[in-house]
This record gives sequence, structure tokens and C-alpha cells, in this order.
Amino acid sequence: MIAKEKILFGIFAIAIVIAAGWLILSYPTEVVVSNPTEERAIEIAKKNETVKQYIEQGYEISEVGLALRNNETGVTVMSVLLTKGSSKESRLGGGVSAYVNLKEGKVVGIEEEGAKEFGLTEEEEKKAKQIALSDPEVREKIEGRDYEIDVDPLAEIKLIDIPLSANVSKIGGIQKKIGASVDFEFSDGTTLSVLVNLKKEEVIRIEEVEHLDFVEADDTGATPEKVNAVVNANNQFAFELYSKYKDEYSDDNIFFSPFSISTALAMTYEGAIGQTAEEMQSVFHFPADNDVRRPAFAKIYNEINEKEKGKQYKLHTANALWAQKDYQFLNEYFGTTEKYYRGKVTNLDFRSEPEPSRITINNWVEDQTNDKIKDLIPPGGIDPLTRLVLTNAIYFKGTWVLQFDKNKTREADFRVSPTKTVKVEMMSLTGEKAKYNYAETTHLQILEMPYEGEELSMVVLLPKGDTLDKLEQSLTVEKLNEWRGMLQKERVDVYMPKFKFETKYFMALDLAEMGMPSAFTGEADFSGMTGKRDLYISQVIHQAFVEVNEEGTEAAAATAAIMEEGAVMSKVFRADHPFIFIIQQKDTGNILFLGKVVDPAK
Repeated sequence: MIAKEKILFGIFAIAIVIAAGWLILSYPTEVVVSNPTEERAIEIAKKNETVKQYIEQGYEISEVGLALRNNETGVTVMSVLLTKGSSKESRLGGGVSAYVNLKEGKVVGIEEEGAKEFGLTEEEEKKAKQIALSDPEVREKIEGRDYEIDVDPLAEIKLIDIPLSANVSKIGGIQKKIGASVDFEFSDGTTLSVLVNLKKEEVIRIEEVEHLDFVEADDTGATPEKVNAVVNANNQFAFELYSKYKDEYSDDNIFFSPFSISTALAMTYEGAIGQTAEEMQSVFHFPADNDVRRPAFAKIYNEINEKEKGKQYKLHTANALWAQKDYQFLNEYFGTTEKYYRGKVTNLDFRSEPEPSRITINNWVEDQTNDKIKDLIPPGGIDPLTRLVLTNAIYFKGTWVLQFDKNKTREADFRVSPTKTVKVEMMSLTGEKAKYNYAETTHLQILEMPYEGEELSMVVLLPKGDTLDKLEQSLTVEKLNEWRGMLQKERVDVYMPKFKFETKYFMALDLAEMGMPSAFTGEADFSGMTGKRDLYISQVIHQAFVEVNEEGTEAAAATAAIMEEGAVMSKVFRADHPFIFIIQQKDTGNILFLGKVVDPAK
């Protein structure tokens, strides 16, 4: 029996699949690396005499990541984490980290890490920002650039080989708090890292850091037709899931990322066989042909993550697999998820340390969603029988092409139902510059609000009556495409409520009822993962966040025709009653996020 849970908290979105095994096997596995850069870091680390001593003591390399990249000097430092056995400390940021300078080809530091962590108070964060912003060099480097500020604690770390000051959020082994790392994250993908001493109230160091080059998924053979097949599959699943949720959550706001859910389950589908695969395909409508599905998912992944300089919005997605370290998985399966989905595999010890493993995965989720999705997997969500966790995260933050004036936002009535009204903050944009892609039918108004860059947009579907019933009954991929084709540039006075909410869905029973029950039972066949019928899906968890205001939209887990203006009265689009909204990629119509606003005040 599958237990169903509902937790209503929702553009950041995460979908996660937990596969728990019936059989416990014990085959040694090695950490799976994602690219040649990580392979080289491991090769260099293993040649270090101190690292060799740790390996002789039973330590294993369990994770490889980027510690620092300085774009001016070309120095890239990778962190190679070694952990031993099932010690709790090794899963809470402990173990031993070897810091590898790729340019010099040697280990430059070895850190014995502890599990203790600390954070900054609100007053310390504010003080750190003030110190950084008061520095003339910092002000010169950030002038005229779009950025976000992230502040983390700074600690003095004692290394075996050399001393190192480090960012606590990235490196453990804390001895004492000495300051903060104030990171100015620019829209072109670079970061200005400013290290400040809180006690002396001075800047310690300023560095411009650029992330390692984005590694593309293999989209060889992808064509517009193949991509369109996956987009149509995703959109069809989106509306079918919405149709189910509209009944289950009739009085609540709804928000989810169909793309995030589909991607996580697509990686799972790669290991499904027989009836299990057929049922999953019937729910998600995946193209059955590997040569269509795989390169198309890879192409969409690459398009979402492309790091073009000057891009005026933030959009990225990431995939990760978390495997029981001594469990035998097929190399072919991990190779497929890595090649087409860029799903990096990390080995954890679910059997001996389920709770620290849960924390590790949740921390990854927070990092990928700018801290908008916290505690995705609840306590107890991972147990000693867990063998594989598949995760997808998607994050989006964009500003409107036509921003609303905060000074014109007013309190207004929003009709939740014909008998209930609530007060909301209503934004407005009227006048000559209020030109949008707009269309209407007998029962519906359709408005498209583009984000800066004109590659993504929000489509709002507003019924002319007070209820969503007729609209929800007609909501299909074909109808949406028809409405998008009707849009034309017009003068429209727009009134839109501000809203911010979170959602969380435990989806096992929902997906089983939609047509894939076998995957959640002992009858499941995921032998494409292990070579044996020893796994089933125990739960699928999806959590999402959305905030819409005068400037634009932020979301995680974590998309027009022009005619001359005539001398006619402008249309009025007043979203003062329930509506549906979609965030999409404009060129393909791929639905990244789908939601319903019943009560913006919730």
C-alpha cells in the first residue's frame, strides 16, 4: 500500500525519485566522475604522499568539486574529498580534502575537516556588505553591472601542508570565525568574491572568479522535430497532472515544474524495462525511440544552461544521482544518464548513514536553487534500504520587459470565489507603453508578459467569469498552441496581483493513479539499472517556490506578432479573480512552470 501525503507550502522547483531496493548487495564501487577535469584532479591527488597515506588507512575518494577558479591568473583549484567508512562526520562535511592546483599539477593543501558549522547573524551579514561596498576597488568593479549579493561565513582553516582561509559553505574544518565572504554574482556568470574581516572592518582579499566551463550534454542528432516531441510530451504531462491537482487542491494555489518532474523521471525511465517502462511512457509520453528522446532532452538541457554573456535573466537546471556506495549498478545506465542528462553520480552510505546522506542531498538542492528550496527530503525520507536517489533542480529569475511602477501598486479586492473577497497588492501598468501580446475568446483573456531577453515569458489565462471551471475543462496542449497563435501586440491596461507561495507534493500515489502503478511495487522492473529486478520507486517528491512582483519573477524547482496601433480603446486585463499562469520558453513553448492562483494572499 502506498501512503499518500500532502504538504502545502511554491519559480524554483525540484523533483526527486527515491528508489529503494528489495535486495541488499555488496559490490565495491568507485566514485563516478563527470568530466576530464575531475579525472585529472583525482589522478594528481592520488600521487600525493599524504593522500596515499590516507588511502592506506582506508579512506576512499567520494566526491570531486570546484574550490576556486581565478580567471585572471588561470588558476583552478579542485577539492578531492576522501571519507572513511560510515563515520557521521564524513557525511556532515568532515573527512579529508585534498586541494589540487590544476595549473601547477600538484596538491597545494590537505585539510582535515570537522563537522561543526556556524552561520552569520543578520547584523553580521549587513556589516559584511557595508564593508565590501565601501571599498573603492569593489565599487569600481561592480559599477554599472547587474548582480546579486551572497554572504557566507569565512573561517580560518588549519591545513596539514599550508594555511588557508576558506568559505564555510564550501569547506568544513572550522576553527574560528574571522569574517565573511561577500560574493557579487554577475549576470554573465562571473563572481567577484570579497573576503572581509568583521573584527577589523576591512577587506582582506578581492578576487574575480569564473565558474568552470559548462559541460554540455551530448545532443548529437537532435533536431527541431525531436525536441518538439519531448516538449509536447512534457506539456501534455503538465496539463494531465494539473487536471488531477485541480480536483485534489480545488481551494488552494497550485504550482509545479512539469519539466523538473519529467526530467527526474526520464532518468528513471532509462533503467525501466517491460511493463514498468510502458506504464511510465503512458504517463509522461516520452518518445519511446532512444535516438529521439535522449538527444532531445540533452538539447533542452543545453539550451537552458547556456551561459551567454549579457544574458538578462538567470535560468539553469541540474541533475544528480546519489548511489549507495557498495551497491552494484550497471556502468551502462550511469553512462547514459551522464551523457544525455549530465547526471553526476555521487556515492553515499544510505545503509549506515541515512540521515547525513539526506542532509547532503538537501544541501545540493539548496545550492542549485539559490536557497529557495530547503529540506526537500523530510526526516525519515531516506532509510537503510534506499539505493538510489535521482534529483533535478531548476531555477529561474527574470525581470519584466515592462516593469510595474511600485508607486502605483495599490490595495485592491481579489475575488477568490463569488462569495469570498480578499485584499491583495494589485500592480498596474497602463498608458501608451503598455503594449503586450494579447488575445481573447468568448470566455477567456490571454496575456503574454515577456521577460528581459525575450526568450522566456509568462502566459496568463484569465477567465471572463469568476471561476476556472470552463477554462480547466478545455486546457490541452492543442488549445494552448491555438491561443498562443492568436496573440497579437495590442495596447492593454494590465492589473496583476503580487503573489508569493510555496508548494510541496508527495507524488507516488498520484503517479500510480495516473497509470504507472508497477514502478511503486515489488513488480517493478528497473533491471536496466542493476541487471536485476531489485529496485522500485518508494516516493517522488516535488517542491516549488514562486514570487511575482513589480520587477519580475523568481522561481525554482528550478518560456508574437506585431501590428501597428490603431485609434481604438485599449483592452483591460484585470486579474482580480482566479487565473492560470505558465512560464515557458518562447521559441519552443516548453512549459517550465505551471500554476494556478486562487488566493494571492495565501
